[in-house]
Amino acid sequence: MKYKLNNADWDTFNNVIASKISSLPIITQGTETICSNAFTEVLIQAANEVFPKKSSSKNTIPSPPWWDSECTEAIRKRKNAEKQYNLHSTLENFDIFCNISRTTRKLLRDKKLTELKGVLTKVKDSAPGEDGIPYSFLSHLDSTSLSYFLDIINSIMISGHIPALWKTQNIIPILKPDKTPSDIASYRPLALSSVLLKLSEHLIKNIWNGILKVTTIYQIVNMALEEGNVLLIV
Repeated sequence: MKYKLNNADWDTFNNVIASKISSLPIITQGTETICSNAFTEVLIQAANEVFPKKSSSKNTIPSPPWWDSECTEAIRKRKNAEKQYNLHSTLENFDIFCNISRTTRKLLRDKKLTELKGVLTKVKDSAPGEDGIPYSFLSHLDSTSLSYFLDIINSIMISGHIPALWKTQNIIPILKPDKTPSDIASYRPLALSSVLLKLSEHLIKNIWNGILKVTTIYQIVNMALEEGNVLLIV
């Protein structure tokens, strides 16, 4: 429900509807869909004219887990600097805006890397996927290299183009205890995936855990369908 209906002015709403009803198409057999759509449009138009809308904040994507008050303050300063430059387009204001933007980008980048490094501290090497890359390869990378990996994830989230190796698993049959080796039902499959994919999944899970704590499924669908938002990992 996007309208505030407490103490709604139903009389005005009804009057607006009444003024529009006469313009609706005549109902005959075979025109039910057209008439229903027209009636729906009239209801929505009247509601938009009469009723105040609820805040859309619940339909926005919540901040990622690494976001804190320092990030909020940095964004506020950047917006103020941009506003000041738009009002007074001087070289001095441009330099101030550029400097604040660089500082803000560095801060956010550091925060994002902190989350990834936190995930890397919780995982241990196991049998790698087809690419042969273990977790330890990434846990020993510097910030520049990890930033490149984060950029890959974000690009995938926007484009939907997942690397082929990320979608490939090595399936190893494991014989169940006390089972007959010649019977295929005696085995359970062990799927070995790329750790690059699994790290991405960890970060996605963190994002969705935060969203699901404060957001309904209906609101999540609205985010995707109505607002065209793209859920970025970082």
